[in-house]
Amino acid sequence: MTLTSKFIMTSSSILILTTLAACDKKALPIKEPEKMVEKFVAEVPYMPYKSKSDVISATRSINDNAVTDDVKNAISSELELKLLEISVNTQKRVVSLNGSVGSADLSDKVENIAAAVDGVKRVNNRLIITSEKN
Repeated sequence: MTLTSKFIMTSSSILILTTLAACDKKALPIKEPEKMVEKFVAEVPYMPYKSKSDVISATRSINDNAVTDDVKNAISSELELKLLEISVNTQKRVVSLNGSVGSADLSDKVENIAAAVDGVKRVNNRLIITSEKN
């Protein structure tokens, strides 16, 4: 069996076992993807078709997607925020909020909810306040 075949089989096995183990569990964001990749690269002598930077980039992307999903879920779980059209984007664990809300209080509430999500480093609140009720 070639080294490439061993790598593919090992990677596939890890993916399958991880998927099965996580079926009923919430995915947790990876806090330090670079360290995880460093360890992986050190243990695997040859990684076909992928450079270390590609693996780090892919890991960050997966982590950012998980953070984005968690922020969206946290926002939509609030009844008064559920119908608002708020766009959530994450890059390197920095969450950007875009859209419009009816008050500064709602804007602050959305920002606080996003900031409380595990894995969020910082929140850029770009929400526009369309009307202020007094």
